[in-house]
Amino acid sequence: MIKAVTAIWAIRDRLDNAIKYVEDDEKTIEKAFDYISNDEKTDGQKYATYLNCDAFQPQKSMSTTKKMFDDTKPIVAYHGYQSFKIGEVTADVAHEIGVRLAQELYADRFEVIVATHLDKKHVHNHILCAPIRGRVNPLSKRQA
Repeated sequence: MIKAVTAIWAIRDRLDNAIKYVEDDEKTIEKAFDYISNDEKTDGQKYATYLNCDAFQPQKSMSTTKKMFDDTKPIVAYHGYQSFKIGEVTADVAHEIGVRLAQELYADRFEVIVATHLDKKHVHNHILCAPIRGRVNPLSKRQA
C-alpha cells in the first residue's frame, strides 16, 4: 500500500512569487511557478501537468482569472506537496497519483499545476492551485 504524506496551505503573497516559491529558500510565491516546473527537477517538464491553465504562462492565466472575477482576497494560490518514501513509487506512478488527486479535488473547476520532482532521494509532487474557479458555472452566483 502506498502511503504519501500530503499537505496543502494558502499562499497569501503575490502570485508571481508563489510560482517560484518551491525553487527558492525564501519560500515566496514568485518562486513557486518556476520551481515546480523546473526542467531539472521534472525531467525536462516530462512530469509537469497543467490543468485548466496555460502551460506556457500559468501565472498569467491564474492572475487573469482572479482579475476577471474581481477577486481581491489575500490568498493568491494554494500550494501542496505529496511526498513518497524512497523507492516506494516510480516517477511515473507518483505523477499519475498527483494528477489524479488534483483531478479528484479540483476537477475541471480550478487552474492547477502538478509537478513531480526527482531532485531528492524521494519522489515528490508539488501541486499549485488557483484560489478561484477558472471556469464559470452559470448556475452558481459564487465562483470562489
